[in-house]
Amino acid sequence: SYLALARHHTFHGHTFDLAFYTRMAWGAAHFDGWNPIVNASAYGLHLVWINHVLGPIGAVFGTVPTLLVAQALALGLSALPLARIGARHLGPAGALVAAAAILLHPNLSHAGATDFHPGSVAVLPLAWLMDALDRRSWQGVALASFAVILCREDLGLVTAAAALVLVARARGSRPTARAAAGVAVLSLAYVAFFTLVLLPRLGPPAGSLDAHFGHWGASVPAVLAHLATHPADLATHLAEPARLLYLPTIIAPLALLPLLGPELLVVAAPTIGICLLSRFPTTTFLDSHYLTPALPMLVAAALVGAARARRWLAHPTLPLVACAALAHVAGGAGPLSARFDARAYADDDHARALRAMVDDVGASASVQAPDRALAHVAERTDVRRAPPPETGAAFVIFDVTH
Repeated sequence: SYLALARHHTFHGHTFDLAFYTRMAWGAAHFDGWNPIVNASAYGLHLVWINHVLGPIGAVFGTVPTLLVAQALALGLSALPLARIGARHLGPAGALVAAAAILLHPNLSHAGATDFHPGSVAVLPLAWLMDALDRRSWQGVALASFAVILCREDLGLVTAAAALVLVARARGSRPTARAAAGVAVLSLAYVAFFTLVLLPRLGPPAGSLDAHFGHWGASVPAVLAHLATHPADLATHLAEPARLLYLPTIIAPLALLPLLGPELLVVAAPTIGICLLSRFPTTTFLDSHYLTPALPMLVAAALVGAARARRWLAHPTLPLVACAALAHVAGGAGPLSARFDARAYADDDHARALRAMVDDVGASASVQAPDRALAHVAERTDVRRAPPPETGAAFVIFDVTH
């Protein structure tokens, strides 16, 4: 929380994501379903129902602090359900091993310290989902799945995968299998409703679908059709070095142990698959927020894998903790990491100049602003990214320091 708030206060955010979700949450609190930053309905961008809770809280404490603290709490508390999985498979010490595995994974520190994304908040209910799946509880899977899709609609693919794994694990229990199958069907129907109905009607002309998959097609059906009919294009895309190395890179901090829990990797497959299919430059980075929702599944698979590795390793948890610690030092975003840059959280002349301009704009006037200042002016009816194009806003902030 501290790092994320300090980064925001000192204007060191370089993407528009925090502003994008701040405006959505502010709009939810003010019954405004339009997002002027991308000029589209909020319900054609992502279905982020948690904004209807976080937005009103933000009206009291400030939207940006509310979002960033909620995200940090969700990331940190995800250690608790994963600790139950660790204790179940590895004994009491497994709880601490599980906590270390999730909290030291370098991706988590970047997700919590740099920006806000509802997929990062979903890490907590996703950890609940993995605990329920490990217990073979269809009630727990159903409730956790509901909480997951409140964060973001496309995570319904993950809840469907988890439910199908539970069907396979039911082992003759018809009530469990039927209930889990129902969760899978409802999850897929929810995703289909958004992608086939809401997105085409309410989404922006050129949104994230175009940015990630525009090279495959202009709509979800077109993308799927292209992939099905052009396997050579898909093979060439997946053969690129960054994609070939992606899975080894993201499980290396877990000592490659998730490979010994493949049935749980199946639950992470939708998230990992989307990252692999995307053309967006950062989707295959270890510190990318696109990976963050997969962390509970990867850690749960590593814990199950460590339990299975005891057949030939006396202490399989030692390499798991050691790899997580080394990965955090080498690639994390915290103060113990080699990549930590204290200047990204410190005030400077640039921040003070932007802060003065934001104060001049005031609390409600229409404004266009660069990404570094956009989250600071997002809580208003009309806020846009810096020109071009001109929008006729009352204020335009230019950043000419480059």
